[in-house]
Amino acid sequence: MWNRVKRKGGDTMTSYASVDRIEGEFAVLEVELIPMEQSQRISASEKETKMINIEMQIVESACGTIREGDVILIECNDKEVIKVYCKDEKEKERREEVIRKLLEK
Repeated sequence: MWNRVKRKGGDTMTSYASVDRIEGEFAVLEVELIPMEQSQRISASEKETKMINIEMQIVESACGTIREGDVILIECNDKEVIKVYCKDEKEKERREEVIRKLLEK
């Protein structure tokens, strides 16, 4: 599991990560291993993801206070988080709406 922001070479992408839970000094993120531009076109069941632990101070210094269910933008590759950018409230609301519609069926 990744546990900190690292800086290395290699192909990187801006992607979404969902805050799965908070465990003490760490946020457990579910990182999508696809560029954010593709995320809205692919169903959740088709997305390849990876669970990571990252220090809360790193996430909160970029995003402010976070809670379970928040969606954040990160720069990553298939092995590590390179940078944490910000919370994406619009994407969180879009995902909540998708879930609401599924529950109504």
